[in-house]
Amino acid sequence: MTIRVVMKSKWNFQRIKRAVDKGAYSTFSHAGASLRKRMRESIDKAKGPSEAGTPPHTRGSRGLKSAIFFGATKDDVVIGPQFSNVGLTGKIHEFGGV
Repeated sequence: MTIRVVMKSKWNFQRIKRAVDKGAYSTFSHAGASLRKRMRESIDKAKGPSEAGTPPHTRGSRGLKSAIFFGATKDDVVIGPQFSNVGLTGKIHEFGGV
């Protein structure tokens, strides 16, 4: 007994690309939100400066923690303090200097 099967397939590349782009954005967005949450949790409220290589200390309840945002696209994600909320303070915390 012989069974013959003939099959044709058509690739819809635009549909596949849209699905991949949507998945990439979703993945980057989820990763950005998770890392932002982790960064905010690592900032302690304490007097005095933190040691080099450790998360910064904050003085107030809203300060630096509330200034950390993330932005995601289908190609990348950026996480860090928003300049309009903390000005140069975030840059000094990140890179040091006065």
